[in-house]
Amino acid sequence: MKKLIITLAIALAACTAAFAQKGLSVGVGYQSYTLHQDYTITLPLLGDVTMKSDDTFGGVYAGASFQLLSFGPGINFIPGLYYSATSWKDSDDADVQAKQSYVGIPMYFSYKLDLVPGTLAIEPFLGPTFSYGLTFKGTGDNWTNTTDYYSDDYKYNKFNVALGGGIALDIVDMIRVNVGYNYYLLNLYGGDGQGNVNRNGALSFGVAYMF
Repeated sequence: MKKLIITLAIALAACTAAFAQKGLSVGVGYQSYTLHQDYTITLPLLGDVTMKSDDTFGGVYAGASFQLLSFGPGINFIPGLYYSATSWKDSDDADVQAKQSYVGIPMYFSYKLDLVPGTLAIEPFLGPTFSYGLTFKGTGDNWTNTTDYYSDDYKYNKFNVALGGGIALDIVDMIRVNVGYNYYLLNLYGGDGQGNVNRNGALSFGVAYMF
């Protein structure tokens, strides 16, 4: 899966320049999701440790998407490549926090409807998003070491797939405002025994410049 994600990312980056005249948009935004954790692991010195929580992460994303294919009036295939950085702080202890970063590759199909040609249009979109974790670490003032959730101790999986969609508002064919929602499908817990870790529904808001 890692090779697949890297291959897709390279291909998308290479195609961006080639398709710049076919609806390239570059944007930034905010996203929020709940990370559900429910499992038990055995750690050196600590023994069995039960992890059970629902923590809300929030942060920013940035990236680009472009119109790769058109299937008829208003119907388009729009892949993208985005980097996300999110974090969470314990509501009872602000010194305990976690940070996660990952890349996402949405593969959306959209339908563009001109409300006022050249001035205002709406574009609903729907499709899968493939994501690959880059870093996921937890820290605390009273912790001896930084916790790496991708390490052999915790064994979180880096790859995930989501189904989602949203709607975009295009203004004068230059500014795009969008809202989206993704529901992640895979269990990120890769350790021994029973357990479940997943990013539940992720809500995003963003703005992009259209070339």
